[in-house]
Amino acid sequence: MKHFAWRDGVRLLPFIVVLAIVVIGPLIAPFDPNNQQIKSTLLAPFAHYAGSGRVALLGTDELGRDIFSRILYGGQISLLISVAAVVVSGCIGLVIGLISGYLQKWPDAFFMRLGDVQLSIPSILLAIVIIAVFGSGIVNVIAVLAVTGWVSTARVVRSRVIQLKETDFVAAAELMGLPRRVIIWRHILPNVGSLFITQEILQISRMILFSASLSYLGVGVSLSTITWGGMLNEGQNYLQSAWWLAAIPGLCIAIVVIAINLFGEWLQARLAS
Repeated sequence: MKHFAWRDGVRLLPFIVVLAIVVIGPLIAPFDPNNQQIKSTLLAPFAHYAGSGRVALLGTDELGRDIFSRILYGGQISLLISVAAVVVSGCIGLVIGLISGYLQKWPDAFFMRLGDVQLSIPSILLAIVIIAVFGSGIVNVIAVLAVTGWVSTARVVRSRVIQLKETDFVAAAELMGLPRRVIIWRHILPNVGSLFITQEILQISRMILFSASLSYLGVGVSLSTITWGGMLNEGQNYLQSAWWLAAIPGLCIAIVVIAINLFGEWLQARLAS
């Protein structure tokens, strides 16, 4: 295991800061995110609210709602959706990858062809169709993201399992007559764990972008639920007069995705050492 260096801090610090802000966001929000102040609509960042000395750190929207507060609440919801989707899709992909890689033959052919069919359909189109049939909402969005995200995990796990299947300790376990489920659970799964964890952490950034895209298109969670994608949707009509309505949530999405990717690369390097 490598010693902790300053380069590790550069990769780890942004993720810690982002995670802390998202987790405690509602506790430090200065205003109710849905509170409307009609006399203070479209205030620029650091402008003062009408009739008070309080500062709108990131400005206000067309209804006078505080952008900073909405960013904090929306970040928590966006991250919750993404993490939940990664957990569900990761479990599905892990089970399929283990079964497909170890058993091979017809289970491998079935699941890999099923993955090929799904990958041949654009993910955003598949998500829109599913949501159009079953409706919007946080639970449905999580389900849609999980359905569209299991293939990459399954393929990564499958390739690792195929490699492990040729190792001596797995061959010895098979010669001892251990049941397949025992071999998979005790000998293969522990050696897939580090690869699986890093894969799923990197998947979180993809899910954040995907869920934001759905909310931006108006087919994700209800617009009454605060999300960064929904804020982008609401701010696109004010790009010339109030650029901060769309620019700030877009910048937040970019920062979080970069922070998660840096953390994923750091964790991958640490686990591989």
